[in-house]
Amino acid sequence: MGSNEDEYTRMIPNETNLPLQEPLKISSISFCLGTTFGISLFGVFVTTNVYFALLSRFSMFVSLYHMLEYTSVAKFNPKYLEINSFMFNPDGDYNFVYAMLFSIVELTIECLIWPTFKKNIVFNTLGLMMVLFGQGLRTGAMVSAKTSFNHYIATSKEASHKLITSGVYKYERHPSYVGFLLWAVGLQIIV
Repeated sequence: MGSNEDEYTRMIPNETNLPLQEPLKISSISFCLGTTFGISLFGVFVTTNVYFALLSRFSMFVSLYHMLEYTSVAKFNPKYLEINSFMFNPDGDYNFVYAMLFSIVELTIECLIWPTFKKNIVFNTLGLMMVLFGQGLRTGAMVSAKTSFNHYIATSKEASHKLITSGVYKYERHPSYVGFLLWAVGLQIIV
């Protein structure tokens, strides 16, 4: 056996690129996301306060999104599995995190200024349908593409690349992007 440094840089023998120290981080993130989802789901059904109900719904859908992003890569393309597969910082500049924080600030201000607007059943139903359809479309894209899907934009064609024309790709050329757009807009309508 080599030095301690060699031991820590070995890869897990399961066709992923995860260093040995990553499972603790991943399990901690997964625990936090699962706990957030569970508490949020409980909050959606229990609270009578409009603000907390909407905040719970927001937290539930955001945590579900991150769990499904990681799980889809782990299941269908483990070669590209890494801690960034949770998609907390997809652009590298934390713009996604800032957008989520801004959404919470926006929700707080709207609930203080115009609380009855947030009770509109038409907008809530429309937003909910967009979120669910968008999440389904995005996750369906990962399932349909399997090993051809990853979170990185390819700048050149590799030998392993192939055009996917089955599953959701049969109906939409870029279902992952369309799904995320529907999810994000729907979430903003809800919130």
